[in-house]
Amino acid sequence: MAWIKSFTAFVLLQVFAWGGAHFYYSTNPKQVLLVVDTSYAMKPHFSEAQSWIDDFVSGTRYTHIEVGTDKVALGDLADLRSRDILFRTAFGRISTENVAGLYSNVDVEQKYLLTSEPIELDGWTVVSW
Repeated sequence: MAWIKSFTAFVLLQVFAWGGAHFYYSTNPKQVLLVVDTSYAMKPHFSEAQSWIDDFVSGTRYTHIEVGTDKVALGDLADLRSRDILFRTAFGRISTENVAGLYSNVDVEQKYLLTSEPIELDGWTVVSW
């Protein structure tokens, strides 16, 4: 009988711990910014970037992902009708000043830049092809 009480107490403790963790992470998701380079040089790598984004999203849970390009901020990834919007057009060259200025006021835990150019930005994780 003591074994059953101990087992029941252990199961209830686990259920409350997992439920509490789920509630906390659901109400306090990690904030991530994901920026895609839309320059001419990046155009051949759009499919690879899209695959990287799909893998990244599938591997993140309890994460709020804001997206944009090097030219414009687009908003929440979940609110986009299609991720193809990120890769609709390619024009010009990427400018580190433009990216840094456009997203300087964004308060997130992690910032990712997907590009084919050898760029370094302070505080950013640059994914290159």
